[in-house]
Amino acid sequence: MFFIKIYIYAILFIMVKDPASTNTKKHNEPLLILVVFVFLWVLYYFFYPTYQQFFPACTFHQITGFYCPGCGAQRAFLSLLHGNFLLALQQNFIVVISIPFVVYLYILVCINYFQKRQIGSIVYKKQFILFFVFTLLLFGVLRNIPVYPFTNFCPG
Repeated sequence: MFFIKIYIYAILFIMVKDPASTNTKKHNEPLLILVVFVFLWVLYYFFYPTYQQFFPACTFHQITGFYCPGCGAQRAFLSLLHGNFLLALQQNFIVVISIPFVVYLYILVCINYFQKRQIGSIVYKKQFILFFVFTLLLFGVLRNIPVYPFTNFCPG
């Protein structure tokens, strides 16, 4: 889980990077993102994380016993790959509802990469990033409250 989270954070860092701050030297960011995504897709489609040794468990959950905002993300991603949308929502709905956002970011990166002029977006604003981080932290706190409506946030 730790290594996969690093890949995902690296991709999101590349995608959220402000195009105005980049130098004129071009990188193959869209291709890199696509290769990592295809690699993860193949890995998760053919290997179930529970039964494989190379998928580490959540370190935060092992140490504290609490669920982090990413707990259940691997199972949600796996459920989506196999077409089980409702099970994916039950495992980690933040992953499922953020997929359109990630697709939008990837399209934006591709447009910025292949066009001469750079297109800005709200996702490059500091307030948006702070809102996203606040939402993740709030989700992480709420899913650990052992009261009925919040227990639905726990991974199944």
